[in-house]
Amino acid sequence: MKLSEQLKDLFYFHESARKGILWLALLMAASVVFRIILPLLSSKETPDNLAIYQSWMASVSGVPLTSTDQEQLSVGNENFKRTEISELPMRPLFNPDTASLKTWMNYGLDRKQANTVVKYLKSGGQLRSRKDLLKIKIIDTSTFENISPFLDLPDSLEKRDYTGIPNEVKQSESLIIDINTADTAELKLLPGIGSYFARKIVEYRNRLGGFYDLEQIREVKGLKPETFDIIKPHVQVKAGTWKKIDVNGFDETHFNHPYLNKTQIRTLAAWREKHGPYVSAEQIKQAAMLSDSEIIKLLPYLPF
Repeated sequence: MKLSEQLKDLFYFHESARKGILWLALLMAASVVFRIILPLLSSKETPDNLAIYQSWMASVSGVPLTSTDQEQLSVGNENFKRTEISELPMRPLFNPDTASLKTWMNYGLDRKQANTVVKYLKSGGQLRSRKDLLKIKIIDTSTFENISPFLDLPDSLEKRDYTGIPNEVKQSESLIIDINTADTAELKLLPGIGSYFARKIVEYRNRLGGFYDLEQIREVKGLKPETFDIIKPHVQVKAGTWKKIDVNGFDETHFNHPYLNKTQIRTLAAWREKHGPYVSAEQIKQAAMLSDSEIIKLLPYLPF
């Protein structure tokens, strides 16, 4: 008999023998896994770990749990769930005025809801209390209940005579803010002005060089006329607190002003280059081809 045939006969097993070897291999592997996880389980002698261990052993050995084991397993699982939930880290509060689309989605809103909320706030909408979120129609009660505990806002506002300002401040005649020096924190004391419009007022003020007339506040994009009417008694403009335009020194590549477009700025620079320094507002008007209403608006910013 050939050597190959002898080896084949030596390592040939009947089907029943092969099954026996397979089960033996599985039991050996289970034994190795058991030896690895046993120290982890024994480090915490809790009903949870015991229940998990018993359940695992039953699945490996194929021996069903006794009624006592099943009862212990039920109690252990319940304790495990309670522990797992109680040990979840608390999520921090977030400021809705500055929250990004991603932040809103991380706190449970879907993309459509998050987009709607962000657009609402960017367009001038305000959330002064948690309940204000329900004003946005896409936010249902279930979503509100899930996210409202994480909003860095009061649950509700104290009763006010008009939006955004407490009665005691409203009734105080000393609430007069200099619109050209106030920062966003001071501007937010004004009725109807939240973080968004406080920032917009400062941005527009910087582009102008300061306000010379309270009526200019109406030009802030998105500010409602009724809001301006409410804040007007509480703001003032002090003489000389706005900046003049350096008409004979500005760099046309970097200079911009809300009352002049790019073409007018280039034209002013070209006229100055050709004719020399400006000495009157009339020259500015003619060079930039400004209308009477345009030069009147610009005049307080001219150095003449």
